[in-house]
Amino acid sequence: MPGPLIALSTATTHNDTALGSRQRVTLLNNTLIELVASLGCTPVLLPNAIEPSSVSSWMGKFDGLILTSGQDVDPASYGAKCEVEYTAKARGFGTPYERPLSLAPDAKRDKVELALYQAAKERRLPILGVCRGMQLINVAEGGTLHQEIPPASSVRHELDEDGWINYHSLILQPDTLSAEILGRNAYFISSIHHQAVNVLGRGLRASATAEDGIVEMIEHTDPNLFILGVQGHVEKSLQNLKSLEGVWQAFARRARSTPG
Repeated sequence: MPGPLIALSTATTHNDTALGSRQRVTLLNNTLIELVASLGCTPVLLPNAIEPSSVSSWMGKFDGLILTSGQDVDPASYGAKCEVEYTAKARGFGTPYERPLSLAPDAKRDKVELALYQAAKERRLPILGVCRGMQLINVAEGGTLHQEIPPASSVRHELDEDGWINYHSLILQPDTLSAEILGRNAYFISSIHHQAVNVLGRGLRASATAEDGIVEMIEHTDPNLFILGVQGHVEKSLQNLKSLEGVWQAFARRARSTPG
């Protein structure tokens, strides 16, 4: 028997082939796919070619949903104008308000993921959002985002120019699902993002922050729902930050208990 079926969102991007052609591909880091499989679950990748209007009719076949990382969420999704310029001239992750084309919003992906979120929530499936996925959860509940982390921040939240991944303290709020899962009131988290939660969405609370107040974990206040968002890449930090395994284990336990 297959393990719980877990739906994973994906990115649509371009890939330059060895023959010089440029192809549109569906992309998801294998680290995440292998991690889900290691939990005894069956990962199912969902391309953005699906019609958002059809999601509700078949989402009940799944036992859980993971909203993954990738491009910036389209500001139009939360009623804002785009303040960032996406350009081929930007190197690496670019600079504040000037980012590479690879981070440019994909409105179709946003529509698909918003539909996935609402259908999964309606069926009370466990939902886990990682990086962009956390931001998507907030937007789905009517929240907004900082299109650039405020410059007064005392914490380095982005990759360094040489590719170094920064880590910072994680301050957990007591009596939250996040604190219960990690089993502590402070920890560490990777930091690879230039956008962040601004106004929290309906029914959500900030369960963990960085020292500068930037929201790093969110969760739904309904105790009967497992809806958890983590800004850091918790799939890439398990070797050194073992407590983060609890995030994945808690999600998998809830998926196994999904009625079906």
